[in-house]
Parts: sequence; structure tokens; C-alpha cells
Amino acid sequence: MRAAVVALVAAGSLLVFAPAASARPGEMACRNGLPGGNLCIKQTNNGYNVSFFNTGVNSTVDFNLYVRDGIWNYSYGDGGAFSSRTWQYNSYFFAVGYKDSAYACAYSRDYKFAPICTPVLLGRY
Repeated sequence: MRAAVVALVAAGSLLVFAPAASARPGEMACRNGLPGGNLCIKQTNNGYNVSFFNTGVNSTVDFNLYVRDGIWNYSYGDGGAFSSRTWQYNSYFFAVGYKDSAYACAYSRDYKFAPICTPVLLGRY
């Protein structure tokens, strides 16, 4: 079994950790209950769907997907930031194929909440 704790993001001096989750098509991993909202990643349709439910504040939000494919690490943007209001649901599909591991982060581009990152999905199936 892979390490139970995986380093996710180094944002300045902030280092975020999350437990790893085994991924099979259709499985998802979420980070809930944080200021700003809930963020989920789902492995589906030869890629990853990232969804954000804003429970906090009106903000300009941006998604990024981070993957590992063999020895290579890649990051993908969602095409630009979008406005998200409290109680609004937003999602974006990253058509990148299945990778060895993947996680997503939501960033408040107007700094209304700290970055939110999902647990890591492991495995290519």
C-alpha cells in the first residue's frame, strides 16, 4: 500500500497534507467543511471531473488539476477563473486520460479563502 499521507501543495510557507485514496473509474475524493466550500475530484470518462460547492463567500475561483504520469508531473488549468457565489455549484472536466495519481485544488483569486485541495486519487485502471 502506498504512503498514507501525501504532500499536496506548497503555497508559500503553507504545506497541505491529505490522505491518499485508491482510485477506480467512478470513484471520488472530497475535501469538505473548509472555509470557502467543498471540493471533489471524480475519475470518470477518461479524465477527472472537479466540482466545487461554495459554502462560504462570493469569490473568484480557479481550478487546477495536478497529476503524476510515470516519472512526470503535470498541472492543468481550467481555462481561467470564474465567479462563484455562496451556495453555488461549479464543475470542470479535465479530459487528460487516467493517470497514476491526481488531485485538484481550488484557489480564491481574490484571497477570500485559503486554497482547498482534494485527497490524492491513486492508480490507473
